[in-house]
Amino acid sequence: MSFVHAIAEVIWIESLLKELHVQLARKTTLWCDNSSTVAMLANSILHSKFKHVELDLFFVHEKVATCQLVVGYVPAQDQVADVLMKPLPA
Repeated sequence: MSFVHAIAEVIWIESLLKELHVQLARKTTLWCDNSSTVAMLANSILHSKFKHVELDLFFVHEKVATCQLVVGYVPAQDQVADVLMKPLPA
């Protein structure tokens, strides 16, 4: 759900920039190291299997389906933010 909220914030920032007449050079790409999250956002059939479906999830899926934003997968070993979130080995 945190990734869905991050996407919702990005969409809000894009709409703010659009109101300020700022043109974006390309589509926004958000990277995620959770392959099931990327699959869930790309495939609408998987939504029927969730018992607690948030409205945000459908909103973000619509944005991905209409190619307004791109969700990409990055393997965990290539995730540079993990250094800031996980403890270092002894």
